[in-house]
Amino acid sequence: MPVDQQIRRDTHSLRHPIARVDFRTRLESLVRRLFVVLETTPDDAPSSAAYISYHLSSEFMRSSNFSEQAAIAEDASALLATLYNEPALIAILQASPRAHSLAMVVRLYNIHHAMIMSGLRADEGPLRLDANDALRMLRIAVQAWGPWRSSVELTGSITSYHRVRILDSGGGRQVQIGWQRPAGARVDLRVVTLNMQGISSAHTDKFRTIVLPMIRQHHVVMLQEAGVWPLSSQFIADIQVADQFGVQHVVYQRRWEAGTSTRPENYMMYYLEVNLLRVRLGMVLADNVTVLGVSVIADGVGSPSGGRMPRPILGLRIRIPGLREAITVYTFHALSGGGVNSPRMLRETVWHSDTPFVMLGDFNRDPREPGPPHPNNSNWVSPPEIADLVLANGPTHPSSGPVNMLDYAFAYGLAALPAAGQVMLPVDSDHRPVSYTFVFSG
Repeated sequence: MPVDQQIRRDTHSLRHPIARVDFRTRLESLVRRLFVVLETTPDDAPSSAAYISYHLSSEFMRSSNFSEQAAIAEDASALLATLYNEPALIAILQASPRAHSLAMVVRLYNIHHAMIMSGLRADEGPLRLDANDALRMLRIAVQAWGPWRSSVELTGSITSYHRVRILDSGGGRQVQIGWQRPAGARVDLRVVTLNMQGISSAHTDKFRTIVLPMIRQHHVVMLQEAGVWPLSSQFIADIQVADQFGVQHVVYQRRWEAGTSTRPENYMMYYLEVNLLRVRLGMVLADNVTVLGVSVIADGVGSPSGGRMPRPILGLRIRIPGLREAITVYTFHALSGGGVNSPRMLRETVWHSDTPFVMLGDFNRDPREPGPPHPNNSNWVSPPEIADLVLANGPTHPSSGPVNMLDYAFAYGLAALPAAGQVMLPVDSDHRPVSYTFVFSG
């Protein structure tokens, strides 16, 4: 399921700035190639479509270029309306495995809908765009298998249509779009995030002095710059996990034996290797948390020469007492110098999550509205409604006399909007930890 090499190469011809006519021509060539991949190597079609969406998101989506996104959305609507009505391409959709065909057109829907919702914020956006165009194009595509209502289920309002899941209910695969806030018994998920500033093998007592008191009070401790795991942890498994582009990653599962022989105290740990030991991502879980699966969301694909990718996201699909359905918890560490990859990685997380989720970490940019004390701040979430931003209740960096809020959370699928995260007392790190209670429906 790797990204098709021709698509990977040709995608990079779409660079900003580009003449609109050239953009349309190259995008059409890419989508037509995608149908060739679906016909010849269908396993590669979903990851190749995901890569096209990722690249367009990374290259052309900003919180300040709504007019340009409106133009791209307009061109995408016209292109897909043409291609999805071509008999030869419809025949490819029909002849290919339905799971791969659906996943491919859903990945194109992801970026199309996001561009539309951002483009509508341009002054001329409402005159040029229809908020339902991405859904309309998806409906055309799935009619390759019959009436669209047999393949697409809509839930909630259009502002929730960024969330798309492919379900197999036994009667065939179906696309579920949207979300409604559920009603049910309240279930609290307690999570804390901390950038540990790296740990060497000589300093793993940070786990005992900092992390252990936290995990005793929370379901999950999410770590960035986690460094070396504690010496008292034991090997459980090295888990191979494919990201959304089909690239394999190693996630280390270990049992942290933090107690004594007379008072055992064991916690499960998951670490993601990111090729730089000190900036590993990690999670520590209480013993009443059940892990149902492990996921990695990548920030692009490494170069053929083995060059490093920006840092990926580590996710765990979990269940806690009282929850009927799984939720996913993600830990993320954005690039230093302003967290330029934070907006695209938030979009990737929404697009590639099939459960409600929370995403915590060090985003390396302050999301608060600009003001006299912080003139360079900005609400960088684009499109703004793609997920719920949950601020901390104060600045988190540096640890002594903090000024900037770099550590906070995003959520999707909560039963109720949570209170701001509680900035905790300083610890042996340049960031302060932030504790959250998220409310889900049981």
